[in-house]
Amino acid sequence: MIELEQVSFRYQNEASHVLENINLTIEHGEWVAIVGRNGSGKSTLAKLLNGLCLATSGVVRVNQTVLTDESKHQARHYIGMVFQNPENQFVGTTVADDVAFGLENLAVPRETMIKRIDQSLEQVDMTIYKDHEPSRLSGGQKQRVALASVLAMQPEVIVLDEATSMLDPIGKKQVLSLIQELQEQLGVTVIMVTHDLNEAALADRVITLDEGTVWFDGKPRELLEKGDQLHEVGLEPPFVTKVYQQLTRQSIDITQEPLHYEELVDELWRLYLKT
Repeated sequence: MIELEQVSFRYQNEASHVLENINLTIEHGEWVAIVGRNGSGKSTLAKLLNGLCLATSGVVRVNQTVLTDESKHQARHYIGMVFQNPENQFVGTTVADDVAFGLENLAVPRETMIKRIDQSLEQVDMTIYKDHEPSRLSGGQKQRVALASVLAMQPEVIVLDEATSMLDPIGKKQVLSLIQELQEQLGVTVIMVTHDLNEAALADRVITLDEGTVWFDGKPRELLEKGDQLHEVGLEPPFVTKVYQQLTRQSIDITQEPLHYEELVDELWRLYLKT
């Protein structure tokens, strides 16, 4: 679905590259998390995928089309992006107007547009807020509307750039559960930029950036197994990882490193039942 070959990027008037010699392939239907410390190039990489930024050197392909200034608008038919602050995406006076905005730009027929608005709002459980002002919604609800606006465009790829970082724990859990459901039901490719390894653990694959290069590319569990090395690239190990590390230091037998609280609880129950 997406290929990057020897991709480097440098902002104008800056001497050093933000990204350097990135080689990646992302398959259709994958859920990929991109993690790293602030300034590692995560958000810039996300912007390269839909042409908000164009590579200084190298090649970015979306659905086998090379991204250029001329082709980037075509690529945006395949890729939808949800930003950190959903208010940056709001332009309409009502939720329905907001969802309609992108469809109007694509000249989608009105009858089709109405169906897509209703369908996307239903997918994110926001139908009853159709005629509400976006500014009066909670943080989690705003992010759902931003996601509905992207879903209405029927993209094959959804890019989430720190889309949960401004939400409270309940709102964050709701949005992540929704994304998980949509990915499973619709088979879309999800690319999630985050600094939170708890979120990254939900993905099929994690790409870790450090100083503009790929430091790790593999399964979430393989990343967590790096333990103290995570601090070297500015990542904070999740609580379950810290508990696991403390248990292993005390020679307590754990079958495998837990990814989630549920796996940690299962391991603790297994140990308890053995005693």
